[in-house]
Amino acid sequence: MNLFNTENFSDFAFKWYMDRGKRSKLMSQPTTQHENLSKFLSSHDHLKWLHDIERQSFYQAFDTLKDLAGKEALYLERKKTLLSLAKLALLASDESDEDETIQILEDITNEQTLITHQETIPVEVLQSVSVDPVEMPPLSPEQLIELYISDVNRDRDESDFKKALDVLHIAYTDETLRDQYEALRLRIWSQAILVDDWANVQADDPILVARNTVFFKTVEIALHEGFDLALYMPSLESFLNCEELKTAGLTENPSFQFLLRAGYEQILRTQSDMDVEI
Repeated sequence: MNLFNTENFSDFAFKWYMDRGKRSKLMSQPTTQHENLSKFLSSHDHLKWLHDIERQSFYQAFDTLKDLAGKEALYLERKKTLLSLAKLALLASDESDEDETIQILEDITNEQTLITHQETIPVEVLQSVSVDPVEMPPLSPEQLIELYISDVNRDRDESDFKKALDVLHIAYTDETLRDQYEALRLRIWSQAILVDDWANVQADDPILVARNTVFFKTVEIALHEGFDLALYMPSLESFLNCEELKTAGLTENPSFQFLLRAGYEQILRTQSDMDVEI
């Protein structure tokens, strides 16, 4: 190919290889053609990162792999692989400073954690919303949250609501997403309330009964893991003004109001005692 060392001819030859599926031939060009091949592959990201690795341009490979992972909408496994390769390429690179690298690695790890959450959703829950557990697409954080907390998860319990909150705190840290964060936080906790029948609590010690609800069991998990509940939970007023709870007839129910207020007082007291011990 060096006999025809013009960019136009190189592009013609590269396209010929590409169109005929001769990718191994395309990717095994001599060093003298690497620059031309890089230009040609700039519009073929699925191959560009391989060429960048060959040239030891690891940061460029990372950048391409991260972009491909962000765009992947068909297969969760492919996104998982792309993120792992992106992390390796970044670690092999020396083109970013330490603080930037740490932040990027943290972002990738968060995305990998979201993938793990999706992989552990029960098969029957995925199938109930027509998602193929074997070849499923990446789901958005909001979709993951809904699968944990909504009626499609018939066996949902406090661990599911805690997982939904974990997804929320991973995916909605950006201040520009604050409104979405607060709306989803309220929805998660409200759905936790709606799992149990608060309106008809009949017991000598209703507060003890309330402690056995999914809502307060989720609170206990959060306390045990050291979360600041003042930030982790919506305000009491948010619950009493929540449309979902209004529709369920709870916000005007004296028994529910009493149990929720008493529970909140206990939560704040417990949190305060734990802070003092620390």
